Amino acid sequence: MRLVSLIPTAAVALVLSGSALAQTIEYSNMEYRFSINFPAPPTEETTTYTVAGGQTVPAGLFTAERRGGTYTLMAVPLPEDSPHWSEHIEYVAQTMRDRDVEAVHDELSRTDRIPVQRITLVYPDGRRSMIAIIVYDRVLYVTEGNVPPGASPPNQFQQSIFILDANGEKIRLAGQEQFEELNPR
Repeated sequence: MRLVSLIPTAAVALVLSGSALAQTIEYSNMEYRFSINFPAPPTEETTTYTVAGGQTVPAGLFTAERRGGTYTLMAVPLPEDSPHWSEHIEYVAQTMRDRDVEAVHDELSRTDRIPVQRITLVYPDGRRSMIAIIVYDRVLYVTEGNVPPGASPPNQFQQSIFILDANGEKIRLAGQEQFEELNPR
């Protein structure tokens, strides 16, 4: 009798986990060495992006849409002669702050000891954007989840980015020194 009561519980758990998994797709890209959870399969295109210092460089743009929300990741290989990584983060952050919006969260923090600028913006019409800005190993990553009023905030998208090593493993730094060595001036 006990076994019978466990089967429905296991079935419910399986259905719930299956529906939760159906809401995101872990997408990895080895060309730009990242992994992130998109809400749908992203489209990929090559574009250009203007970085700190004013130089326009090629970039990868990954976009998915779901229920009126747009989720993007821009991966920008930085030129050898580009400014310090912190200048790139501040440059992008300032372009976000310059929009006609209210910044309700704006903080430089660390994920796996890698600096990440996280910004949450609320637009006059109630739309919400959650942004993460990272520079690692001379690549600038900018994620933005933008959702309509009343939708769940796109925090899972903002927080799900991982930088990958050459073997496709998530990078977790042991100390600040290693980060500075991989992000020289």
